[in-house]
Amino acid sequence: MSTNKLDYMVYYVEHSGNLEKKRNLALQNMKSFDIILIFHEKKKKLYVWVGRDAPNSYRKLITNLDYLIEKIDEPTPIDEKIIIEQDNPTKSFLKDLNIKKKEYQDRNEVWTEYLNTIKHRINLHDKKTDELVQVKKYKKAIAHAKKSREYANSLHDIDKVEVQDELIKKLQSMREEWLKEQETNKKIEEKIRKLKQDIKQEEGSQANETADELMEIYSQESKETIPETTKKLIEEARKLYDTQVEYDKLKRELDEKLSESSQMLDENRYDDTITLLNDSLKKAEQNQLNDYVAQINQKIQEAEKLKELTDVRKELDEKLSESSQMLDENRYDDTITLLNDSLKKAEQNQLDDYVAQINQKIQEAEKLKELTDVEKELDKKIAQTSQMIDEKDYSNALELLRESKQTATDKQLDTYIQRIDELFGQILKLKQEKEKATRETEELKRKKEKEYEKLVETAKELEQILNVEEDVLPLREEFTIEELIGDSLQNIDEINEQLNILMETHRVEVSEEITSKNTIRSESGEVREISKTTDIEETSDQNIGDDGIKQVKYSVDSILDNPFDETIEEAIIEDIIPYNFEIKEIKIDDEPYEDDLNKNLTKEGLEIQWQFHNIEPKGKVKVTYDLHRRISRTIILSTENQINIIKNHSNLKPLNATGLYDAILKFSNGLNQQISGAVIEDIVPMLYVYSIKEPDDMPSGERENKNGALVKWQLNDIPVDYSNVYEYQLIEIYRYEQLKIKVNKLAEEAFKILEKGHIPDSLKQYKEIKKILAKYQ
Repeated sequence: MSTNKLDYMVYYVEHSGNLEKKRNLALQNMKSFDIILIFHEKKKKLYVWVGRDAPNSYRKLITNLDYLIEKIDEPTPIDEKIIIEQDNPTKSFLKDLNIKKKEYQDRNEVWTEYLNTIKHRINLHDKKTDELVQVKKYKKAIAHAKKSREYANSLHDIDKVEVQDELIKKLQSMREEWLKEQETNKKIEEKIRKLKQDIKQEEGSQANETADELMEIYSQESKETIPETTKKLIEEARKLYDTQVEYDKLKRELDEKLSESSQMLDENRYDDTITLLNDSLKKAEQNQLNDYVAQINQKIQEAEKLKELTDVRKELDEKLSESSQMLDENRYDDTITLLNDSLKKAEQNQLDDYVAQINQKIQEAEKLKELTDVEKELDKKIAQTSQMIDEKDYSNALELLRESKQTATDKQLDTYIQRIDELFGQILKLKQEKEKATRETEELKRKKEKEYEKLVETAKELEQILNVEEDVLPLREEFTIEELIGDSLQNIDEINEQLNILMETHRVEVSEEITSKNTIRSESGEVREISKTTDIEETSDQNIGDDGIKQVKYSVDSILDNPFDETIEEAIIEDIIPYNFEIKEIKIDDEPYEDDLNKNLTKEGLEIQWQFHNIEPKGKVKVTYDLHRRISRTIILSTENQINIIKNHSNLKPLNATGLYDAILKFSNGLNQQISGAVIEDIVPMLYVYSIKEPDDMPSGERENKNGALVKWQLNDIPVDYSNVYEYQLIEIYRYEQLKIKVNKLAEEAFKILEKGHIPDSLKQYKEIKKILAKYQ
């Protein structure tokens, strides 16, 4: 920086609005919390330099710049007035003042660091001031507040200085108040110590006086409320004083009460006398007047002895009256208990006239009680009989009624005899109805057994016509031709046409649901029957083979939820699985079940029965059936005058290749007569691609329906010994699609190789295709 004579004059703008002329270079006067005026005489420019940390109240001075200019010592014309913010100096400003930019920046950094240091110190002193105020160390807090003010003043932060002035004034006031409170608290502590000493020495008058002084200090000098412990101490002092005053008064009162009690005894006022003396005794004991305690106790014993005898007579009269009322209410046990207690009291007090009256009353009550007990026992047995009737236990009910009637007859209780006779008639009628119902139930059971035997017998006969799978019951319906198609048909074509029509209405049922019947009994004996149907679902998406290909699977859950708020003691579940599904696996609550099944063949399907016990409230049992579809076959046979409709289901048997199955369905003429016409229809389940190896003389027809593919054969004039086999080979559609993709890919590769002239390599690819397809022959 140049040291020649300055071309400018520097003025510091004071917070009062006055100017202070500076002799130093302009840069040396540039403090980040000040405002300075720099007048360049030659260029007639006035620069107003404003520090970045100049407070707003300070900055307001430059809004009236002309007012400031008037205060310059040697006013000269000013052509240009320029305000320069500390962080935005212009090049002309630095050039006019002969200041290098680096020097200007270094100066700013110095003042920034200085300012941050001062602000940090202010914050530390402010924080310390707050902490000391919290613990009521006002003197030290004032010192820190003053130090903060001093630093703020050094930064010309007038706002902060004013805030600190107010704070210091407030702290000084708080300190004076605190010192006054400390002095008052000291006085209170001294008085409390004095009061405790007075009470300990039992100086009632002195304690009362000290208590008054303590109350006056709290009233006149302290802003605090009197603590509960101090209140209790004052109350104790008052009580001590009152006790001394009352002591002499109490003695005079006790003498008067003793005199009064003697007069009350003469008037037979025993309760009043005892009450009066007990009150007096309490006062005498509380005040440790032992001579009065002895006199009063003697007087009480005299009054109680006289009262006791009078009370006993009065009580016995009341008990005799009460016992008569209780007998009217049939409360015999209560009456006897009451009279026995009264008898004991009369004997203890040697009141012979009352002893005689009470004994007579007891004999009366015991006689009435005996008769009532008999009636209660009869009521109990009649109630037991009613329960036995509800439970249909008629034999035991009759036996109990015979015993009850004998008792009623012995005691001549005509009303009960009549009730028992009515129950006899009711039971005999119900017993007859039960026997009738039992006979009907047995008849129905025999009928069902006979029907089942007939179905099994029919199934056995049908083995001559078709192959019967385990757990499948083939069904046969027999009609006359006249019943179904009339007798006007003349040729075989017309008969076959009618047989095809019959197929549409008598086709084997393919069901997609199971039916369940649940019988449950709760711990309390409540029985419920719950029937429902549940859809069988395809679960192929959850059954992926090791090779990543979906497997055709079906599953259904038979779920029993406990609807009670108590435990199910016993539950019987009967599930009927339609015959068009084969059971592959069973799980109970997701655990495999491998024991023997309780199963029956019914017309509707395979019935499986389960028995469970102790199912918790809101608990459940889940039986899961993993299923496999069967091929379902309908055969309609026409003989000379009869039509047979046969319905059956055949398993899909797995072969060596995964996802490949076969089904061999036999058909033989087992009717021992020629069959004029026959229609055979198989329902091949969906999700399978199939091929048929069929008899040469019987081409099949095929079409689709919602349950799968319908494959139909029509035969005429079937001889007695005719027999043929229909063999299906099936592959799961998901595996078939994957197989197509794989074979097509190999074929494309083989063709591309062949086009290039590499015949051996192409042949190798085709052999691989042959090898793959050979698995599914």
